[in-house]
Amino acid sequence: MSFTPAEPTPALTLRSMRVRAVDVRMTRPLQTAVGEMRTAPLALVDLQSAEGVTGSSYVFCYTRAGLAAVTAMLRGLAPALQGVALHPVPLRDALRRRFTLLGTTGVVGLALGAIDMAVWDAVARAAAVPLARLLGGAAGGRIPAYASLRSIAADAVADEAAEELPDGYLSFKVKLGAGDLASDLELLAALRSVVGGRAALMGDYNQSLTLGDALIRLRRLGAEQLAWIEEPIAADEIDGMARLTRETDTPIQAGESWWSPREAARSIAAGASDLVMPDVARI
Repeated sequence: MSFTPAEPTPALTLRSMRVRAVDVRMTRPLQTAVGEMRTAPLALVDLQSAEGVTGSSYVFCYTRAGLAAVTAMLRGLAPALQGVALHPVPLRDALRRRFTLLGTTGVVGLALGAIDMAVWDAVARAAAVPLARLLGGAAGGRIPAYASLRSIAADAVADEAAEELPDGYLSFKVKLGAGDLASDLELLAALRSVVGGRAALMGDYNQSLTLGDALIRLRRLGAEQLAWIEEPIAADEIDGMARLTRETDTPIQAGESWWSPREAARSIAAGASDLVMPDVARI
């Protein structure tokens, strides 16, 4: 894998890595079809270079046990990283090779993602340019955003959407799958009653359905004209995701669960989704 930044980047050498674990209580719990999260367990990383530049990042670890494991992995890596050159792609490849036998998903993947993001942050800061420009993109301008709602019950979704409307959102993503198809339809109706018929709606099942159930629900949800339905079944069921993409009308969204460009390429080649949204902390 090779990549040449669009802007010249100064050479940096890692002096130390600071790792912190924080577990932040959410003002509103994050409810999904596979469980509820009341806190945000975050692993915070600061890479301090010998040249005085610090790159920072964080990864969401889902549970306190996950947070403990990710921070332990990061602290275990810290001594071996001291003095290395902060060249993002070669360092990423070297770290992945280190875990060839153990694998580079899960706890290892989140730890490597935290380091990778912090390295890119340091390089962009050293170059004194936005990271988007360093990667060859356009910095500045307006970017469309959607409100990702945390509630999974109809009444709570309506209340939450009403709170978000004053911020100017025109698109809303809602969690589905807490009950049967009827409850999904009730939830979407409650959301539309607040945001109106012109707002774009998306649904996220968080990988909670079987293929058979997903086919039934998604065929019925076609009439709802959702912008997309995200991860209706297990993300690694590529054949099933490809079938849903072929046989249902609503665009299928995937990519948050990809751990590598190779995994992304396999999924795209199989036609396992219409849209992709990679999670930078993983990929």
